[in-house]
Amino acid sequence: WTHNKRLVEKHWEEQFHAPLASKLDEMLLTNPRDSSPILESLQALGVVAFRRHEALEIPRHLILISDLLQNSGGYSQYSGPSTFADFRKSAQYLKTRAELQGVKAEVWYVRRDGAQRAQGRTHVLFWEEYFRDAGAELTRVKSVEG
Repeated sequence: WTHNKRLVEKHWEEQFHAPLASKLDEMLLTNPRDSSPILESLQALGVVAFRRHEALEIPRHLILISDLLQNSGGYSQYSGPSTFADFRKSAQYLKTRAELQGVKAEVWYVRRDGAQRAQGRTHVLFWEEYFRDAGAELTRVKSVEG
């Protein structure tokens, strides 16, 4: 099973690539949600998934596919870009701070029609600083049209 290149490729395509591509297509076609708690989700991920493997020294990787437009009761990025330095001074930062030490993160940055005011270089810079502050290494930000 593992030595037959054709079977390995077929298994990878059917079990991983095709379902992932289908889910990505579905996600990119849907409208943004009323609530998008990205900060809260990353905080929970740090606690539930990554901290558990910290002592085992298992490589930890995160691939995040998102428009990165945080929108929750405590903080929203839809009103326009803000700097991470300003956010770091807020009470919301203390509530949502994530621990992602040793995590290698890759972001597929989904650009949304109508969100040009909120997205862009300043917005990406916010998230670069966010991941650095959380202890993660942001290895790549890839722009994806959505």
